[in-house]
Amino acid sequence: MSKPPILYYAPTACSIAPHIALEEIGVAFEPRRIDLAKGEQASPEFMALSPLGRVPTMIIDGEAVTVNTPVHCTIRPRALRVLLPRNRPGVPPPRPRIDWTRLWHLAFGH
Repeated sequence: MSKPPILYYAPTACSIAPHIALEEIGVAFEPRRIDLAKGEQASPEFMALSPLGRVPTMIIDGEAVTVNTPVHCTIRPRALRVLLPRNRPGVPPPRPRIDWTRLWHLAFGH
């Protein structure tokens, strides 16, 4: 059994959104608050996880996912498993679908 994800967030930043999403769908996770006013996002420990010092950063199975949209894309399959019944005849289980090319275009306008 894998460990619950760890979410590094700041309550005064947009990183509170994945925190709320995880709580709403009832997924177990370990929240770790980053105090932006104290500069904790620039600490060597946090920079080792998120080299740009950005929140949210979520650690899932030892891998770091940073920035809001990819974090939400990572949460999506877990949310579907919780929100949709698992044994619906003729309906395949939800799969993660991340179109990284489209995400790149949305993020950078190219």
